Amino acid sequence: MGMLLLRLVTMVLRGGVRCMKKIILVIVTLSVVGMVLFNMESAKGKGELDLFKMVSILEGENIIINKWTLHARQDLGNVQVQEKMNKLSKAYPNLDWEITEDNEKWEAKAVMAAGNGLNETLQILSAGEGNHMQSYLIYEVTGEGWQKETKEFLQRAVVEKISDIFQGKANIFSCIYSEFGDKMNKSLPSRVNHLLQAFDAKAIEKLEENSFVSTTAYSKIFSETIKGQKEEMNLQLGVRNQGLGGNTTLVVGTPIITVEY
Repeated sequence: MGMLLLRLVTMVLRGGVRCMKKIILVIVTLSVVGMVLFNMESAKGKGELDLFKMVSILEGENIIINKWTLHARQDLGNVQVQEKMNKLSKAYPNLDWEITEDNEKWEAKAVMAAGNGLNETLQILSAGEGNHMQSYLIYEVTGEGWQKETKEFLQRAVVEKISDIFQGKANIFSCIYSEFGDKMNKSLPSRVNHLLQAFDAKAIEKLEENSFVSTTAYSKIFSETIKGQKEEMNLQLGVRNQGLGGNTTLVVGTPIITVEY
């Protein structure tokens, strides 16, 4: 691009006003093309939320989504928690922070929005002792059920909000909770194996009990990953049978499950 501009300047010096008009047209055209290419690359970089991928696969398996969570977290490093809270308070002046503190942790939490089955919270957490304190900025949105409007809201408002709240890249965790009736045609291990196939995932670790199966796996479908003891992982499945007459619960998370199950 630099060499091209240099040649254009040389042509202007040699060709006069008529050539100048042509050159301006060429430069404007190049600028427009450059902006389009940049936006295309930016779109590729953003990609699709892993939560959407999980929803699509589970709905393809006729699994009803009861609850879901999108959790974004960032290590604050050397940034002071009070300083971070002050900056967020300026950016979001309507937030009402609730601060709790004890010998082991300091926490500031604010509800950003609530209603229509959705809840958004912002949290600053610092825990540990002395020089071993770790501080995190956490944004979380939770919802019940899944409709077309849910995805539209997340694409329109939440993705942009995550970009505004966090400086640099945040780690994003997605979880989905579902319940089945007690008339499952498959055993718990068979159900988990079937879901692993649906997610195109390779099991890494598995825990099996009479009424509970938990599996850690890796799938190339998801963008977020964390390092396990031996290899990378980015999918967890937990299936629990509540007993005779009770429901069977399923929790799916990427890269790990961040809710109780």
